[in-house]
Amino acid sequence: MNFLSKISAITLLLGTVSTASFADDANLATITLNPAGPWNLHYENESCKLRRSFGNGDQQVSIEMTKFRPGERFELILFGKPLKPIYKGASYTVAFGSLPELDAASAMTAFDGNHVDVSLLTLNGFGPVDPKAVEAAFVANRPIPSTVSPEQRKSIKSISITIRKKQRFVLNSGSLEGAIASWDKCLAELVRSWGVDPTLQLAHSPIPKMNPADWLSADDYPKSALRENKGGVINFRLSVDEKGAVSKCSVQRAVNGSEFAAITCDLLARRASFKPAETTSGQAVPGFFQSSARFQIP
Repeated sequence: MNFLSKISAITLLLGTVSTASFADDANLATITLNPAGPWNLHYENESCKLRRSFGNGDQQVSIEMTKFRPGERFELILFGKPLKPIYKGASYTVAFGSLPELDAASAMTAFDGNHVDVSLLTLNGFGPVDPKAVEAAFVANRPIPSTVSPEQRKSIKSISITIRKKQRFVLNSGSLEGAIASWDKCLAELVRSWGVDPTLQLAHSPIPKMNPADWLSADDYPKSALRENKGGVINFRLSVDEKGAVSKCSVQRAVNGSEFAAITCDLLARRASFKPAETTSGQAVPGFFQSSARFQIP
């Protein structure tokens, strides 16, 4: 059986912007939650995470915002007892402060490292981003350009999450300014730990010589996962040397199964090749390519 039409591998998932205002959702059930503690920043080998819980007891909702490279795109994990009845297979929109609501670029229900059900959302930034700009950034291996001004970032005082257009959670986060500044500092140090100078002005980052979507195919889907109708998402980083060769593949996060991680890194290390990163003076330098591979059987 040919699963090629059913499998999305190393996909570029483009989000769209919802222009509906809160006033249009007067009948939406809304739960407003205050912080249960401060923001916590977690430095990890392959990511920088901001975590915080809101509400107490059975009403508590926790969030984790993760970046795997500098730039606007991040993943938002949600978990908590109030979410369980509504979040599986759901559609989500997220609004930061008074900025427009955003549809999640992708959403899935998964198990975290503690086997707890979580909602995993991918967002292209705090505000609306032109899908063409997202695609151009992906092709050039560049961070997605921000459309949110420093003043708009400072104005963010809440995070609103709407699920299935039925339930809204408003998290009174207070100013995100300090948390975002710490997040950015973590990311700069993360890149430096990978052997790449985050302050170096590049003419271009490592650019794939072929379409990354062709690095994996339906034939690479793990047979055991096919039998179990199992899918997963692997966030990965490829270290690229001055000659454009992959010197290392690092799994940044494996969602729903380690078997996908082993296959992803093994195959990408052998199949991916790049035009190396270059400084503005034309000198080839080490760099990296970061993306995700989604294994999915509808």
